[in-house]
Amino acid sequence: MEQKTVTPNIWIAAVVVCLVLLIGMSSINKAVSEDDMESMISSELAKLSIPTAEEIAAEIDVPQPVDITIPEFKSDNKVNDLWENLYSIVIESIENNATEDAEEELEDLMDEAYDEEGDLYEFLLSILNFEEVEDFDVEDVDVEVLELGLEEDEDKVAQVVFELNVEYYLSEGPINDVYEKTIIVTADLVYEEGDFDDEEVSLIFALV
Repeated sequence: MEQKTVTPNIWIAAVVVCLVLLIGMSSINKAVSEDDMESMISSELAKLSIPTAEEIAAEIDVPQPVDITIPEFKSDNKVNDLWENLYSIVIESIENNATEDAEEELEDLMDEAYDEEGDLYEFLLSILNFEEVEDFDVEDVDVEVLELGLEEDEDKVAQVVFELNVEYYLSEGPINDVYEKTIIVTADLVYEEGDFDDEEVSLIFALV
C-alpha cells in the first residue's frame, strides 16, 4: 500500500488557519490586548503536535537503488571470427604464400651457413663458440596475417615465425660431441600492392 506523507507546507497552513480564526473571534467579541493575543497564540500552538523535520523525513519512502548486472563484452572474438569467415580465402592465400616464401628464404640462409657465410651464420657465430654447423631442424612454424590488402593499391603483409634447432660442434672440446641450441627466426613479408610475385622478405634472429 502506498504511504501518504505530510509535507511541512500543510502543517504551516493549518497553523495559519487556526491563528486567523482566533483573531477573527477575538475581534468580534471584544478588543484583545497584544499581550493577551500573544498568550492565546502561544497557548494554541502548545496544543498542536507539529512533527520535526526528522519525523517528516522518516515518513518519506525513498526507493532503493537496483543492482544491474552488465554482461561481459566479448566482441573481440566475434569480430575476429566474422573477419576470418568473410575473408577466409584471402587469409589462406596470404598464409600459404608467406609460409612458402619465408621457408625458401630460410633454406637459402641455412645453405649459406653450412658454407660458413650469410646472415644466419654470422648470427650463430656471434652467440656460439662453434667450429661448424652439423644440422638445422625447424621444429615449429607460426604464421599471422597482418594486412589483407583488399584494395588494388594496398600491400598484403604477413609474419612467419620459425623455431629453429641448431646442431653444431664446438671449436674447443671433444671432437665428436654435438651441441644444440634453439633460435627464433622471424620473417616479415610485404607483398607490394597485393602481388604475390613481388615480395619483400626480412628476417630477424633471436636466441631463446
